Amino acid sequence: MITASGLVSTIAGTGSATTDNTAANGDGGPAASATFKNPMGLCMDNTYPYVMDFNSHKVRRVTLLMPAISTLAGTGPAGLADGIGSAASLNKPAYCAFNGTSSLIVTNFASGKIRVINTVTAQVTTLTGTISSVTGLWVDYSFNIYAVSSSQNAVYRRLNNESAFSLFVGKGAAPGGYVDAIGTNAMFSTPYSVCGNTVGELFVADRANHRIRKIVIAGGGVVSTLAGNGDAFDSGDGGDAMFASLYSPVDVKVDTNGRFYVVEELGNTVR
Repeated sequence: MITASGLVSTIAGTGSATTDNTAANGDGGPAASATFKNPMGLCMDNTYPYVMDFNSHKVRRVTLLMPAISTLAGTGPAGLADGIGSAASLNKPAYCAFNGTSSLIVTNFASGKIRVINTVTAQVTTLTGTISSVTGLWVDYSFNIYAVSSSQNAVYRRLNNESAFSLFVGKGAAPGGYVDAIGTNAMFSTPYSVCGNTVGELFVADRANHRIRKIVIAGGGVVSTLAGNGDAFDSGDGGDAMFASLYSPVDVKVDTNGRFYVVEELGNTVR
């Protein structure tokens, strides 16, 4: 945890990897004594952080006041069973987003399935369809879900009043490319994350194109380039974002003031 004043502390995990996925691994005790196995995504509601314990095939919940830890869903072995809490099984939970106050949307990276976990009842259900290599999720204010597929070079969408995901923007297949256009005429190359704002725009970290792309949701998904000139370097601070070089961006976030934060995997920087 990093405080507003810049102080860093560890709230969960010993730093050693879990050796037995089916064991409690610290559940019911202090969070600092817990073990994980390659934790990936992190989501928060108003009370708890939820950790995607990737290779333990579990979703863990941290109680900050103690701090303590428990398993919300999953038992350790990989699987696709729906159910409540430990009766459900997950397969490499990686990324997450909240759909409302108690519906945690979780990608199962190995299976291509997207699961919904009710954080109150721990009920796990599976959404219709399969999307391979989902590396980012975003839920907008109308509760529409957007999922980025790095292998399919596309963004998929599930509208709130529909049961399944459909291709929204991008090719939906390999190989990738770079084209600013509308809908499926646009091209990405290994996109890695997605976020959005309150005015109907999405932003995608287009990793292999070394760019940040903007998608205007209205009009069928109008894709343009927000930042990056395509060069695989880390340069251009202080200048126009379009002429800056971004080195393999893998995550992008936007704050309420319209400022963007970009994680560069191979640039080893946050811009």
